[in-house]
Amino acid sequence: MAAAEDEATSGAERRIWVADNKDIWRLAYTVSANEEDGTVTVEPLEGGEPVEMKVADTHPFDPSHALDLSDASQLNNLHEGPLLNLLIRRFRSDEIYTNVGGVLISINPYKFIPNLYTLGTTGKEAHSDGEPHVYGIAQQALDAMLDKRTTKNKNQSIVISGESGAGKTEASKHVMRFLINQSIKKEQEKAMIAKATKKSGGGGRRGSLVRQRSIGDDDAPGGGLDSPRTSSGGQLDRRLSLSPGSDRRGSVDRSGDRRGSIVAPSARMSTLAPTMSGKHQIQSTDIESKLMQSNVILEAFGNAKTVRNDNSSRFGKYIKLQYNEAGRMMQANTVHFLLEKSRLVSVADKERNYHVFYQVCKGMIGYEKQELMLKEPADYKFLAQGKCITISDEVDDCDDFKNLFLSMQECGVSDEELDCVWRMIAAILHLGNVTVEQDPENDQRAKLVSPEETEVEIEFIAELLGVDENTLQMSSTMHSTKSGRGSATWHPLKTSEVEDGVQALIKYMYHELFGWLVAKINEAHQLKTPETFKSFIGILDIFGFEIMKKNSFEQLCINFANEVLQQQFNQHIFVLEQRIYESEGLDWSVISFRDNQAIIDMIGKRPRGLLPICEEHVMLSAKRAADNNALVQAYHNAHALGDKVNEFYAKPRFQGPDFIINHFAGPVSYDTTSFIQKNKDA
Repeated sequence: MAAAEDEATSGAERRIWVADNKDIWRLAYTVSANEEDGTVTVEPLEGGEPVEMKVADTHPFDPSHALDLSDASQLNNLHEGPLLNLLIRRFRSDEIYTNVGGVLISINPYKFIPNLYTLGTTGKEAHSDGEPHVYGIAQQALDAMLDKRTTKNKNQSIVISGESGAGKTEASKHVMRFLINQSIKKEQEKAMIAKATKKSGGGGRRGSLVRQRSIGDDDAPGGGLDSPRTSSGGQLDRRLSLSPGSDRRGSVDRSGDRRGSIVAPSARMSTLAPTMSGKHQIQSTDIESKLMQSNVILEAFGNAKTVRNDNSSRFGKYIKLQYNEAGRMMQANTVHFLLEKSRLVSVADKERNYHVFYQVCKGMIGYEKQELMLKEPADYKFLAQGKCITISDEVDDCDDFKNLFLSMQECGVSDEELDCVWRMIAAILHLGNVTVEQDPENDQRAKLVSPEETEVEIEFIAELLGVDENTLQMSSTMHSTKSGRGSATWHPLKTSEVEDGVQALIKYMYHELFGWLVAKINEAHQLKTPETFKSFIGILDIFGFEIMKKNSFEQLCINFANEVLQQQFNQHIFVLEQRIYESEGLDWSVISFRDNQAIIDMIGKRPRGLLPICEEHVMLSAKRAADNNALVQAYHNAHALGDKVNEFYAKPRFQGPDFIINHFAGPVSYDTTSFIQKNKDA
């Protein structure tokens, strides 16, 4: 027995982490080491031929690396190898959450895991056993904000980041749903105390500003929130907790469950009749109800299918949940940024434009659809160019349109405002089909022409926009300049300039529409009598780092934002933690980490930053045609020539419109084609 233990101990001592092309890092046995040439000979754990490797491509093994730890910071000699190994071992056991100190790592399972997101008014919640969970992060933020041991307001922010498809949008909805549930519990506890102290009943609910809702254990398995489910055939199956009826403005049956929503309401909130016991009864205010409904609107207008994600957020948002002193959620405010406007006019292969266009085309029926002269999505240039009209057999754009309509009504969008929104969507679709030709009556100027097959006249598009046809034609095909005396002179634009102008108009209209919708949502999330609340929890949902087949200006902006976010992470995790150790007089060793400030400066700092240089070329393009070739050469001159060589910048071997940035997440090649036009939204 002792001999077997000695052999096991010896085997553990011989283990070593080695770099691997397939698994990144894997365990092996040390056979021998050569200190003179800095190499080590290793043998795979499963047996095989010994391999000689550089010591730099190895890392020592520690017995803690074999333990199933819920917090990776408890690993001795922490390194990428044992960390990845721990994550994959937990993932295979359906434990998708792992703590690393104050950071939660989440790995998207792409399947339904039973009871992972249980939220009830009674009983055990999903995170109550202390295991890592997104609810645990939300609870920590709530506890820190409500900490009574200090008189200061410890406002909190939860940053949710990761690459495209990692599950950021769903995570942010789970955080919000948990905080809503906890807020409702606060009110329920208050009501129960008031009821216990009240000796006589009567009128307890009369005149209440809250409504009865249920968010409980009887909700969809896993807590709803668009949780993926596996059907009997093993296919991914997303279910919706709200099943609209057929009439546009009629009553809705919310009792059923259905398949196929990509922008489904994120929590079931079915109305309950009052009960004597109140066991399953939770009261939710308008803010708590409308918060979840607003997700449906933002996802419809701000999310799209990409090659990596069926429901990818193409904008960033910061939601501030405001609380009163008792810990009850009272108001909310959403700030949006970096909406991907270029997607409106340029959709990559196997991707879609924003969900709302397909939902309107498929879901709107009868007189209204005829009135707006809408057809099928495939009939519109900017919807068909990605060669991807439907997301999958599991997603129904028609039903999603009904859910969108209900959510917009819930958030206070009036019927008249809804009609204006649909008119704007229709105008954008019709404008996308417009072509530009030479005016047969004036060969010096261009003219907007609607293809015969669309059966939509320019006059009708102008009517949707609230102007006459002549105004639309003039503003699209002519450019005006004012003299010193204030008189205007009109100059005809080239065909290519008119086409760029129409696309710029489409992007401008949609951006303004999106901003208006966010403003309406914020209005719905405020109290009727505005108040100021000092305590808040912020939720930042930002697109993840992107490396596409073709990376353009949008990816540069997204990845720049992620570089800044990574720096904040470094500051929080490494620098501040080390300062705490110093202040407490604890023994600690300096943690080495890659400081990405040089990359941030290379992209954004004046005068040699990539974005400032692009701004200069935008100003130059006001006097002459935009020259993206000159732009990429300016980038090379600033960062890849002579004594200006930047280690984070690379010039491709062959001449072309590309340049390379060595980001913290890896090298990315950017194509500068249309950089200048995209930067000025033209």
